[in-house]
Amino acid sequence: MNNDGEWVLLQEALNLAGNMKPGTFSYHVRANHVRVKEGTGTRNQKYYVPDILKLKNLRRERTGGYKQGQWRDNPVFSSSFEPAQEEDMEAIVDISIRTFHDTNVTPIEKRIAWLRQNRETFFVVRNNEGKVAAYASLFPTTKLSAIELILTSQIRVGDIPPAEIAPFTPGQTINLYIMALCVDPSLIGYAKRACGARLIRGLFEFFLDLAKRGVEIDLIAARSRKGDGLRILRQLGIPQVPSVVSGMSIFAVRVAESGIPLIMEYKDLLRRWREQQQTFVRFNTPPE
Repeated sequence: MNNDGEWVLLQEALNLAGNMKPGTFSYHVRANHVRVKEGTGTRNQKYYVPDILKLKNLRRERTGGYKQGQWRDNPVFSSSFEPAQEEDMEAIVDISIRTFHDTNVTPIEKRIAWLRQNRETFFVVRNNEGKVAAYASLFPTTKLSAIELILTSQIRVGDIPPAEIAPFTPGQTINLYIMALCVDPSLIGYAKRACGARLIRGLFEFFLDLAKRGVEIDLIAARSRKGDGLRILRQLGIPQVPSVVSGMSIFAVRVAESGIPLIMEYKDLLRRWREQQQTFVRFNTPPE
């Protein structure tokens, strides 16, 4: 140990933590599980011994010895996908600022106004402590022109008036713009991948639920210049199309023309909903 007795350099910290891998230890540092004393460079940073020992003991209590796949049961990684609440907007904006490295993101008040217009425009992934670890925001609209203006950077997403947000109404055709797909940038490794996967799975389930409710989607579109956003959009299966905005990748699909698996399942469920509606009308129409 160093002279002060309570702080150690990285290699000794890893040893004290039970030969923990540097990437795992780095996660716990970023999550403020272990306090750091800044040095003249990253190699000279020192770590607080009591925190390290506490982390080691907690790890031992939880695992009793590591088993393959056991990381999924860790509170950091287990998660749920659900509609966001107004009180989640502060955490959503915080993730947005840290993801895009820009404090000039859409403010909390505007996001709440959108949410009040349609309660299914924001979704969050929570860890089992209830903290927001990722989020998705959607812009449903009956006006295709509004999405075209966003895709070509003629208007900013933050300029969307709340009145432009359409409800998800059975039998009504809408266009859907994916405004943001963000995972907390402080997450790394398994935690980040687990949250991203839960976000994708949740969106899949939501799109299919819209079909079961008879909500007809004409166009799904999005754009991104960030690595995580690009990866998630590609995993959703939305095809990339030519972009007129430098450095910006555009994704768009016409539902009626698409053969990608998610869209095909959506169309099959929507077809069943229509058949059920026709059957209901037929059996509830009085004879002439």
